[in-house]
Amino acid sequence: MSLAKASVWTAASTLVKIGVGLLVVKLLAVSFGPSGVGQAGNFRQLVTVLGVLARGRYL
Repeated sequence: MSLAKASVWTAASTLVKIGVGLLVVKLLAVSFGPSGVGQAGNFRQLVTVLGVLARGRYL
């Protein structure tokens, strides 16, 4: 695979990921409001912290 082709696929993948992320946040905001978006952010942070602790890596 050439560098140009790999770059196009990477760019397309990134754009799709951004689009899906925006769609999910929009649906979350419409369904649960600002507090729901905040709670989802807190939950995501909690999962990240627990994952770090489970692997035994500390900052």
